[in-house]
Amino acid sequence: MQDPSIFVGEGLPVAFSSISFLFYFLPLFFIIYYLIPARAKNVVLLAGSLFFYAWGEPRWILLLLAPNLLRYSDRESPQ
Repeated sequence: MQDPSIFVGEGLPVAFSSISFLFYFLPLFFIIYYLIPARAKNVVLLAGSLFFYAWGEPRWILLLLAPNLLRYSDRESPQ
């Protein structure tokens, strides 16, 4: 029987050692990361992280996103 975690999009949690992460997510992420301009690399890191965690448990995305938005809004406010 095949390991069900190898199928992308099945709604199963993805671990760093899973086939889905190692052969689908990670190579695609690195290709995108190295092809984009340097000024957008942080955005890609944030988006990739949020996508990975949402894949495993989507209900925690707001908890992960809130500190980043608060920190960004604090940085953009006039001194």
